[in-house]
Parts: sequence; structure tokens; C-alpha cells
Amino acid sequence: MLFTQLNVFCQTFIVLDQDTHELIEEVNYTLLFRGDTVSKGITKLNEFTTLDSSKPYDSLFLSKFDYEDLIVPKSKIDTLIYLNKRMLFLDEVVISNKRDNTIRFGELNRFVKSRSARISDSIYGGILFTNPHSKTIAVRKVDFFIDKAVHETNVVIKFFAIEKTKVSDYILISRELFSTDSIKIQTKQKGKIEVPLNQAYELKPNEQIFVTVKLLNYPKDGKLNFIPDLKEQTKLKFQISERTDYFNRYWKLKINKSSEELINVNAFLNYDYAYQFKRKPHKSMLVAPAIVLYGVFAE
Repeated sequence: MLFTQLNVFCQTFIVLDQDTHELIEEVNYTLLFRGDTVSKGITKLNEFTTLDSSKPYDSLFLSKFDYEDLIVPKSKIDTLIYLNKRMLFLDEVVISNKRDNTIRFGELNRFVKSRSARISDSIYGGILFTNPHSKTIAVRKVDFFIDKAVHETNVVIKFFAIEKTKVSDYILISRELFSTDSIKIQTKQKGKIEVPLNQAYELKPNEQIFVTVKLLNYPKDGKLNFIPDLKEQTKLKFQISERTDYFNRYWKLKINKSSEELINVNAFLNYDYAYQFKRKPHKSMLVAPAIVLYGVFAE
């Protein structure tokens, strides 16, 4: 009822990201009349912007760094206005340059602010990496990305062998292949966490490894048994994913416990939407933890 009443007397809108449907804050907007500026303003996060109707205008101009400019005629101004990201960086396995021959496994796409997952002391989910080359690759570094840490956190990165199951897109975690030393995340640290490996892991041709970040503890005041509230636990950032290599355990309602096997999350989302709705899910639903491996061809 409030939205209806607002639209009767004036035009109001919020600005969303076309890809992720998340609210965009601090978008510059200009009211135009026959090409001349009538008034200017900046939108705020989580608030509707109300346009000044005291002066005549015929169009709305929106602009923000990293987004494409947009002009909307007055008659087409809607409550929800979407902007397209100017640049979307996607990659799969890339050799960065000939000088150092660094090979990157993983995606570096746009983060989804509303999607993240707390780092757990149990192995619930991670990324399945595959070496598609005919040569062994020495993995020398792992990057992962986190939301701003509230508490100091100790974690490790683990590599596991996997077993196939009778159903494709399900896997079982087998033996542990490799583990990093303890990684300390400082309070207020955020974004990329770079982890050079003291000993390179040799990824054989066509070998698949399951990589996950595991919680060790929160060493607050020297106590290793401190457990923060859920909202204050350190979280992995999620990104839009073009792949189907994110696997996660699921909850079995009949036995009230998590599954032993891990499910291919994005593959099943694609299946469900194709079966039920005859279309693909919106790309903001297809996400994965932001974990990247770096290596070189082994000699």
C-alpha cells in the first residue's frame, strides 16, 4: 500500500544490479528536461529515491563507476531500475604470460554480497579442480576470499582425493592428500588471503582434487575453545560461477543429519529449473566459494 501511495503522487525508485539483483548504493542521478539538467542527486543504500516533481522533467539519467550509463524516459521510470555492470572478468584455466608460465585454476568473477558461508571445522563444501593438461602441474599457491573478519581466526586449506558414486554429480571425499600449515586471519582482515605452499602439490594429468578451507579455532584471549556467534564467524565470499564444480553436503530430513556424499550444487540447480520451469536459473543463483589455485608445469 505504501508503494502504491508513493507512486500516485511522485516517482520513486531503487537501483539494482542486473546480474545479482543486489541494491547499488550511491548512484548518481540527474533529472533532464529537453536535454538540460533540472536537478541532481545521489541514491542511498536500502532507501527509495523520490524524484522532485516540483520542476518539469522528461527523463532520468543514471551513472556509476563500473556500470553502464542509463537514460530512462519519465514514462518508463519504474520502482526497480537495473544497471548493467560495465566489465565482468571471467576466466577458466589461464596461462597468465609466457615469462613465468603461471597457470591459474578457478574463477575470478563478481562477488555476490548476500552470499557467503562460515568457515566450518567440518568438511561441508568446496571446489573440485581438474588438471586438463597432459603434463603434471606443481601447485604453489592458493588464494581464497573472505568477508571482513570479526575475530582472529586460524584455518587450513586441505586437498582431498574423491570417489565417484553411482549417480553422476555426486562425489565422496576419500583420503586427504595435502594440508597447508595453519593460516592466521587477523581481526578486520578481508578480501584476498594469499597462501604460498611451502611444498608444491603435484597435480597429475586428469587428476581431480577437492579443495576446501577448514576452521581450526578462534584463539581469543589465548583460549582455543572460543566460538563466536554465527554472525561474527569468519565467512568465505561467494562469486557468480560459470561452472559446475562447487560441491556441498546436503541435509537428509529422514535421518536428520547431513549427507556423506557431496552434491554438485549448480548442476542440480540447472536440472531443477530446466525440469520445473523450462528455463535456466538467474545467474545470481549460480555461485561458488572464491578459491583459486596457482601453479606451473612440473619439470
